Amino acid sequence: MPKILGKFTPYDEAEKFLNESLVIQSKLVGEDFPSTGKTLGLLGEIAKRQGNEGEAENLFNISLNLKRKEGDRIGEASDLTKLARIAERKNYHAQAEQLYKDAIEIYRDIDNHQYALNLVNLGALHRNQGDY
Repeated sequence: MPKILGKFTPYDEAEKFLNESLVIQSKLVGEDFPSTGKTLGLLGEIAKRQGNEGEAENLFNISLNLKRKEGDRIGEASDLTKLARIAERKNYHAQAEQLYKDAIEIYRDIDNHQYALNLVNLGALHRNQGDY
């Protein structure tokens, strides 16, 4: 969905629609409803693409907590990976490593193909640190 939003509508308009959706979701079904985590994740993607990593990190953390409550293991691992990438860009290598490892463990447990991709991410993190 973030790719679609980024290609066909300006970020500010996409953000407006997602925020409106979030308000409606909160009123109708509450803040802990499954779609709320997805909406927050999309808002995090927009913030990240606009260069606001602090806001993106905050939104991904809230989304992560909701997905954990919901038992959405794939969503949880996806948010962990997004947070790991942010941590890596901030040079928080130990934090990034742990987040990648947590995501890898989930993907391995549910036998998801993202397992291999996160192994590549973890390997690249070590390469970038000079850990050959």
